[in-house]
Amino acid sequence: MQCPKCGREMEKGKLTFFTAQGYTLLSFTPVSEAEKGFFKRKTVDKMILAGQEAEGWHCGGCKLLLPLLTAD
Repeated sequence: MQCPKCGREMEKGKLTFFTAQGYTLLSFTPVSEAEKGFFKRKTVDKMILAGQEAEGWHCGGCKLLLPLLTAD
């Protein structure tokens, strides 16, 4: 996979999520929705459990980490 930030080739691996209270909520808001009020915008949410692993990519050039998660 090519890094969207610097264009270098990224290394495939696994990302593990660690949290203090046992879970983390990841919320994605599209730019088009961010302009709307907090309660009117549509987001995509993903609950992540402590210790959960996901496929991920790392760029050695700019140090970007990209997790690949499904929003189900």
